[in-house]
Amino acid sequence: MRLLIALAGGLLLAAPLPSAGDSTVSRFPIQTRHGRAILEWVNNSSFRFCRGWDENSCTGRAAKESEEVRVETLDAGGYFEFRTQYLRVTVQKESLRLRVTTAEGLPLMEESREATRTADGIVIERTAATERFYGLGARPDSSIDVRGQLVKTETPFLMSSRGYGLYHVTPGEYFFDLAHSQRECYRITVRNGSWADYYFYY
Repeated sequence: MRLLIALAGGLLLAAPLPSAGDSTVSRFPIQTRHGRAILEWVNNSSFRFCRGWDENSCTGRAAKESEEVRVETLDAGGYFEFRTQYLRVTVQKESLRLRVTTAEGLPLMEESREATRTADGIVIERTAATERFYGLGARPDSSIDVRGQLVKTETPFLMSSRGYGLYHVTPGEYFFDLAHSQRECYRITVRNGSWADYYFYY
């Protein structure tokens, strides 16, 4: 059985909330004045997060059918919190900024600023004080750790030394600034992208 504590506050508008004890909900639409988001659990340690700016964005569903997931939800005033057996995810109500920790509170991933949509596409910026990064497909250099690099890739699957992976599925051209321009954060630019859509794996 999934324990669901009903959310209050009027920001979760895109779908009716189930009653306490409902065991079928894994998809949580969030609507604000500045756009919309979907948090969709795939299992206890993986989810899809989509952040859009208009009604035509974030309309699809996870590529894999979601498992039965026990999710506790909390309306904490300025943010929503979602808890599973392994993860805690907080979503700021106004900015839709995301923060992910382990169930014990160990930091995993945090957006350092609100995702933005520009004339060139989508920009996502996350903190990266000490972590190392791997993945992003074949490259001409021999380095395994891509921290400190600028990478253009057609394989936007990024792994972190903190134990999580991110697979970005928004259509567009991907550019990763992995603590190259700023040592304390990494930036993902999706040129020609209209929304931010990715899977988080832990």
